[in-house]
Amino acid sequence: MLGLAFELDYMMVKGVHMMAFISMYLANAIFGLAFHIRLRKEDPAFVHWYTEHKKWYNTYKFIIFIFNFKSIRAIYS
Repeated sequence: MLGLAFELDYMMVKGVHMMAFISMYLANAIFGLAFHIRLRKEDPAFVHWYTEHKKWYNTYKFIIFIFNFKSIRAIYS
């Protein structure tokens, strides 16, 4: 749909899609930071996993921050 909007030059559809993408990535950033700062310290199972897998946690954190299900679906739709 987004590709068609750019091809046919529909400004309203492009604007709505861009606002949706911006809000989606903003929500990813906020929830990612909330988890990283506060929630990961409160979960005892995660604290145990984190002590053994710090490298993987950082890898997953950045991958999840950049990509999520909706962005992958939008890219390949």
